Amino acid sequence: MISNTISSADLVSFMISAPVKYRTVATTPTPTGETTMHDFSTTQTETERTRDSFHSDVEGVSSTVREQARIHFGLEDDTPPATWDEFIKRVQDGRVKVDLERANNPSRFSYHYAGQFVRFRDPNKAEDNIGYNAWREQFGKRKTELHREIRVADLTKLPKMLKDFETTESKSFH
Repeated sequence: MISNTISSADLVSFMISAPVKYRTVATTPTPTGETTMHDFSTTQTETERTRDSFHSDVEGVSSTVREQARIHFGLEDDTPPATWDEFIKRVQDGRVKVDLERANNPSRFSYHYAGQFVRFRDPNKAEDNIGYNAWREQFGKRKTELHREIRVADLTKLPKMLKDFETTESKSFH
């Protein structure tokens, strides 16, 4: 009789004996007692691992630069106050912004979450979504170009390329 199901042990046995070069398989038990399969390819060379590491570093730099740009374009709020005294001082100084349109909407207001309409930020600083989106589009193009260069560039040049990208992009929105 032919069965349409295969046990985890049989599947592991098949994967290990499969004619695929350099393949390792690991199994992980789930909370229900089943076994899941993970197929890890080990054919990556040292050069490929180095390039992957730089691709990852580019993403880390990109995240930091995007956060700086969001602050520059007024899209990020200040950090919330850490103490009650700091809260009172910010309110007295006028360094808060309240979304009255949403706060005065009876269907959205809740006494338990009244603070959700308070934003700790300088109300005089405008939010520039148009400027940020234009910057982000150009930034994405430059980041994509760097990823392409990393694929083919000499490995000794990668650290300088990454540093130049970080320096240039940190200034690109000022």
